[in-house]
Amino acid sequence: MNAFLSIHDVMPDTLEKVMDIMGYLKNYEIHHPSLLVVPGLDWTEKQVRILQSFADRGCELIAHGWHHRCSVRRPFHRLHSALISRNVAEHLDLHRPEILDLMRRSHDWFEKHQLPAPAVYVPPAWALGSLKAEDLLQTPFSVLETQFGLRYRRSQTLSETAYLPLSGYEADTPLRESFLRTWNSVQLKISVLRTLPLRISIHPFDLELRIADQLSKHLQLVSTVYPYCRAADIL
Repeated sequence: MNAFLSIHDVMPDTLEKVMDIMGYLKNYEIHHPSLLVVPGLDWTEKQVRILQSFADRGCELIAHGWHHRCSVRRPFHRLHSALISRNVAEHLDLHRPEILDLMRRSHDWFEKHQLPAPAVYVPPAWALGSLKAEDLLQTPFSVLETQFGLRYRRSQTLSETAYLPLSGYEADTPLRESFLRTWNSVQLKISVLRTLPLRISIHPFDLELRIADQLSKHLQLVSTVYPYCRAADIL
């Protein structure tokens, strides 16, 4: 099975967990996961050097929001927070110009710290907010991931969307376990039946949570892992 495989929420206080996951993935011959980095936190020089070491090993660095937290105010946001995102979907707290500004700051942080400039942006909890997928053309990024798939540039004036199955394993309650086991099973079937890459999203504590066994089973099926930045060539 082909896959886009990402480790989410790479932050100063999750780096050890991220490294544990990277070691775990080697058991499945997966050596170059894509890493979703949250820029707007208190990164030390030593931690930035660790990010550079990941990039040097061939891992793709992806911009993932700014602070990865927000205030939950609007009715829809409160519902989204309760069911899916808790307090991390920061796009839902902002208007479109503010989101575009956040994305540009997120991109610039990498260059400021002499890290490879990210080609890919993933909004926290995949929540675009008032941003539209077409707005990718107004940003420095060439690929935008949403809950439903990948939006990628074809040219300076044209972008396309590929709808791809998505699995997640952040099951920290019985309700989330029940939902995610079913959701992931359906997404895997879609991947197999339609010969589409499965987007496997791993969060820092997933190896300790309730469906780590399902994650293991899915990893055993992976034959090829694609970097997100090559979406336009692959899809």
